[in-house]
Amino acid sequence: MKIFYIKYLVLSFILVYITLASYSQSMDSTEYKAKVAQLESIKDESKTMPKSEIKNRSSLKELKDYFKNEKSYDNYLETLLHLSYSYYFEANMDSNLYYLEKGMSEVIRPEKSDKLEVINIFFNRYASFLNDDGQYTKSKDLYQEQIDHLRKNDPSGLARAYNNFAVLLNNLKESEQSLRYYDSCLTILKQQGLDEGTPLAYTAYLNQSMPKINIGQYQEALESLRKSELNLVKMGRDKSPGDVIITSLYYAYVYSHKNEYPEDLEHALTYANKGYEMLYEINSEHFYMTYFYLVLADIEEKRGNLKESLVYNSKAVALKAKLAGEVNDDMPAMLTSLARVNYKLNFIDSAEFYFNRIKKIYDDPRQNKTYDYVEYLFEKADFYLLSERIPEAENTLLEALQGFIPTYKWSQGIADNPPFELIPEVYQSAFFFIKKAEISKEIAEKNEDSDLLKSSLDSYIIGTILLNKSKSAIFNLRSKAQYGQQKSIYYSQAIQLAIKLFQETEDKSYWEKAFILSDFDKSSNLKNHLNQQSSAYQSTIPQALLVKELELKSEINSLEKEAYRDSFSKAIQSNANDSTLKLIVSKKEEMNKLLSQYKKAYPNYYAMQYGGLDFQQENILASDGLSVLRASNRLILQYHELDDKYVLTYVKGRKQGVLDINKDDLFNKNLEEFIYNTKTPTSIDFQSAAHYLYQNLLAPVLELIPSTRLIIIPDGALSYINFELLISNPIAEKTNYKDFNYLLKSHTITYHYSGSLINFKQTNLNGKSSIFMGFAPYQNIADPKYIAQDERTATFDFASYTPLPYSDREVGEISEKFSGKGYYGVEAKESVVKSEGVQSNILHFATHSYIDAKNPIFSGLLLSADDQNDGVLYTHELFDLKLNADLVTLSACNSGSGEFQKGEGAISLARGFMYANVPNVLMSLWAVSDQSTSKLMELFYSNIYDGEQYSDAIRNAKLDYLSTSDHNLAHPYYWGAFIYVGDVSEDGNTFWIWLLLGIFIAAALAYYYYFFYRKMSTSKV
Repeated sequence: MKIFYIKYLVLSFILVYITLASYSQSMDSTEYKAKVAQLESIKDESKTMPKSEIKNRSSLKELKDYFKNEKSYDNYLETLLHLSYSYYFEANMDSNLYYLEKGMSEVIRPEKSDKLEVINIFFNRYASFLNDDGQYTKSKDLYQEQIDHLRKNDPSGLARAYNNFAVLLNNLKESEQSLRYYDSCLTILKQQGLDEGTPLAYTAYLNQSMPKINIGQYQEALESLRKSELNLVKMGRDKSPGDVIITSLYYAYVYSHKNEYPEDLEHALTYANKGYEMLYEINSEHFYMTYFYLVLADIEEKRGNLKESLVYNSKAVALKAKLAGEVNDDMPAMLTSLARVNYKLNFIDSAEFYFNRIKKIYDDPRQNKTYDYVEYLFEKADFYLLSERIPEAENTLLEALQGFIPTYKWSQGIADNPPFELIPEVYQSAFFFIKKAEISKEIAEKNEDSDLLKSSLDSYIIGTILLNKSKSAIFNLRSKAQYGQQKSIYYSQAIQLAIKLFQETEDKSYWEKAFILSDFDKSSNLKNHLNQQSSAYQSTIPQALLVKELELKSEINSLEKEAYRDSFSKAIQSNANDSTLKLIVSKKEEMNKLLSQYKKAYPNYYAMQYGGLDFQQENILASDGLSVLRASNRLILQYHELDDKYVLTYVKGRKQGVLDINKDDLFNKNLEEFIYNTKTPTSIDFQSAAHYLYQNLLAPVLELIPSTRLIIIPDGALSYINFELLISNPIAEKTNYKDFNYLLKSHTITYHYSGSLINFKQTNLNGKSSIFMGFAPYQNIADPKYIAQDERTATFDFASYTPLPYSDREVGEISEKFSGKGYYGVEAKESVVKSEGVQSNILHFATHSYIDAKNPIFSGLLLSADDQNDGVLYTHELFDLKLNADLVTLSACNSGSGEFQKGEGAISLARGFMYANVPNVLMSLWAVSDQSTSKLMELFYSNIYDGEQYSDAIRNAKLDYLSTSDHNLAHPYYWGAFIYVGDVSEDGNTFWIWLLLGIFIAAALAYYYYFFYRKMSTSKV
């Protein structure tokens, strides 16, 4: 009974408990549903009423506590997210981050929620806000944690994570890595069909512009921004204030960093003011205001308005401190800018105050040290130099060196330069060594330290080598040209230092470095193109990949020429239609993927073709190429244009030297007069300017090293003159053109774009077996009627084209001499050049040319059209041809003219043929006379047929013409336009002959002595 009673009580208790629990659960379920409904209502309201989380904050806090107690972690996580928003909208970053951290530590990391969508949003928001707050290291760790989580649980969310991580990496100055994550993001979006008209695609293209400007790819940065705008248009958000503000900010940054031309800063200021004014009206303390202040400060500093820059920098620092505290990862860089502007204004105490603030931040071991740390130390070293505090400048520079490459001992202090294998493979390395060179050079000059000065030159050379490798990694011609122009100044600085050391020490190794550096900065794109054509590693690559590579390059260059019609060398916004821009971006993305494939699977080919930032140990400068030039019997003169002068480095055999030529007003006046006089048959006082230029450009060198055979490597405006027309000794008669003492009469002069492109080989052809192909389309008509009438040719000034009645006779007589054919009138098709030109040794064009002053790749030779081609052989088309001709003669007006680009030279039709694998070109520097040209060409080819070298053939043709011409046609205008660019053959170098002869005689004497001595010794025995 007792046992039964106890069991009954227990059972009753259980039943009562179950009943009560059921009632309680029923009550809880009702309350729970109400709380969930309340949260849903708050979420819905936030979608229609921005910032509504602020007024709902109290409710959110109650919901937070409730869901936590109920262990409803999915809802708890969402509540924390919206609660964080309520503080974010008030710019209270600390409270915002506090609630996000609670979600990470209490729910996500313990894996208490499996609501992947909310978890992904939480990761993105938290990491993004940490990034905005300047906590880059913590943000980076969180993004990596998110990516690992997504790969494991939700691969579909990777695209957004990659985009956000890329933003963070760019802030950490890891630009190459940042671009790789953007590429991964966009690849996923394309696979999902979400790469157009979606918020994430817009954001990815927008953000992608930032790392591109960091590595100098300004055109690509503008393309990314334009692509982001196209996404806004598709979404109907192109007028949305928030999107307009952000896009304006990014455009301002791109143009401010680019800063190549005066209009760049004007564009930057327009965009910055537009976005700034819009945002100021909405929220003057939004965190984006910090970036508007910074970009405006940068613009004004570059415009020379230092006080305005100081105001903007101060506002940026104050707002950042208010929003994110006095210490954050952005603050050191912002304070560095503020310090720099202060010392530029000579506010020394203020500058030192800000530098000390930065030091305190970096003294904290927890503070992240990115490349901003190195830049701060460089600025501080500059500040100490300005203040004449040299020991402090030296110590600060050493800190910067140790900060950038901490694994190297720097045992020689700032005079040390590490081996290549220890140099970080990042884009900053080139600029690091150039800045090291600039600062150490100034310290060396102040301390009169010659050893440090020599080390500075080595730093410059390392920097320029790295710049050249970075340029090799750029695959499209247009961007290469822009990059070369931007960086040419660093070559000039290095050249001047090398020359200074040569003049002070008379050590020829410094002259060699100056010569080679100048060569580095000439025709680099052409050299790179020719090297790629002859790469031995091509045989290791599957043919399908090589074909794809060639097609992509060709398509990109073709699309770019259409999209950027107004300029070849400037990074500009395109007026092209949307589909063209999309294709450009798409093809570049394809090319980047192919290069990534090469880098992994075919590293040797990648290194040879594109260089990039993966480099091996190598000599700072190899002078092997100079031994070839020294072995020549010709005097080689290489000009290099600086801001205020030309520097001439010259060499012949064992002799070398340097000449400074000041570009003062008198020099410029005579240069302009000479160019005008050569092109104007009615000019009277020809000798004056021609003699002045001879005295300044050549006479000092010819007095030291007499030579009758010269190779000229011009630069700047000197690329547009014919040195043969300089006058060595004026005569009394001012218009007796036949008897002037032209340099032509005493010297054979050839030209080239770069010393390293010169080949010393036979440059003559067997006349009877040479295959000639000539074109003369316009002998009888006054305007080119055979070319296609389209948008491009609509800009041609047809009225300026005159008939070329002598051109058919010119081509006819030459083709009769050689084994070949002439094409006349409508038969002189562009298609024939492309299809049959590869079979010819000699290509000759007696036709008109069209010169595009704005964009030289649109200059062209006027031929005849058909169904395949428009009849204009443009320069850009030559880039993709591979001809086999040994000589091309451009018997056309201005075929050697074109826009001059620093680091490359004059972009002309003649240069285009060198891209097409033609080593030797005869070209004209101005509009030439049809009749006199025809006569000159007949003489030239007759000399070639007789076996003369090309350089001798054209010189002798000019001398023959001059000796037989009447007074009216003896002016240089009629015969002096043509210059020969290309290879030269050697007649034999007497120095080397005598050297070999001396060795032979010495050997003979030694043998005789040995034989005689031995015989005498034997006889004595």
